[in-house]
Amino acid sequence: MNCKVQDKPGLIARNIRAKSEPLLDYLIEGTTKCNNRYQKAMSTKMYDVEELVDYYFHRRLAAVVATMISYLPVAITPNQITILGLGIGWSAALFLYDAEFHSPLNLESKTSLFVASLLIFSWIILDCVDGQVARLCGRGTRTGRILDGLADSLVIIPNFYVMGQVMSSHYGGSYMPLAVVGGVSTWLHAAIYDKVKNVYMENASSQSECNGETISSVHAEYLIAKEKNAYSLDSVLLGIYVVYMKMQAAVIHSASRASVKAASHGLLASRDDQYRNWYRKQHGYIVRVASLLGLSTHVVGLYVGYGAAVFDCNAIFYVQLYVIFMNATAVYTLFLYTNSNMLQGPTFYQKTL
Repeated sequence: MNCKVQDKPGLIARNIRAKSEPLLDYLIEGTTKCNNRYQKAMSTKMYDVEELVDYYFHRRLAAVVATMISYLPVAITPNQITILGLGIGWSAALFLYDAEFHSPLNLESKTSLFVASLLIFSWIILDCVDGQVARLCGRGTRTGRILDGLADSLVIIPNFYVMGQVMSSHYGGSYMPLAVVGGVSTWLHAAIYDKVKNVYMENASSQSECNGETISSVHAEYLIAKEKNAYSLDSVLLGIYVVYMKMQAAVIHSASRASVKAASHGLLASRDDQYRNWYRKQHGYIVRVASLLGLSTHVVGLYVGYGAAVFDCNAIFYVQLYVIFMNATAVYTLFLYTNSNMLQGPTFYQKTL
């Protein structure tokens, strides 16, 4: 009798354990799968070319959002996320405008500035999410990559324009030229980083975002798309991309010599890890400096500046100075790039053998 009474708590514990083990196994399995998806979302470009603020901050937050999206019963495409981000980026400019002119929202200045900071921060996170969803769910397209870059420009333009208006109203006189220089500098910096990054990845990694694209190859694709439908999304985006590549080449003076690049790609196809490691040692410093010119690094200045303007309106002016001072980094990057042999990596590697 006493033994039975003493065994009863143990029996209850065994029953609870037996019933809870399937639930625990389910939770452990679910957690493992979720973590695997998170890690897959984080496995983006090679570390060498990542903007550090993206790698250690933005992308980690974005990967959480991308993982959640991957579990949704409805398929959300990267392009839809890009368009949502575009709306949020424009909304940031609207709230910034309202902070100074109290129109059209007529909110407290501090409230509008805080919301503007939060929105521009949310936009740069979503700018990471669309690419992560593309990789995680296999929903990426080449058109989507071009659309993503176009959307970035369409967010930067109104935000710098409004900053020019805010400074002109706050200080008196015209500060729009300063804002124009800041906006153009941001675009040029991102173009330089994009070019150096892709050249580096083609040589130091087995993957690249541009996959050996040249102006002539993209222009040929544009003509084919235009012949099918001149007003299709592919035609429009490819046309814009050709213009972007030409401007990028003009800035960097690499002028897309297709024959040289084609020869380089022919040699790249036969290269092994030994070549890639050699290339990383030769040019890793250049791409790390170039990563300071990335869009996210500039946008940090925007959301920090908008937030700081809650306490000091001069912060908007300091954002312009921050971006313009980055031109020194751009000049240094161009100096390193043009005086290196990054484009002719395979050719110079052969000479070392």
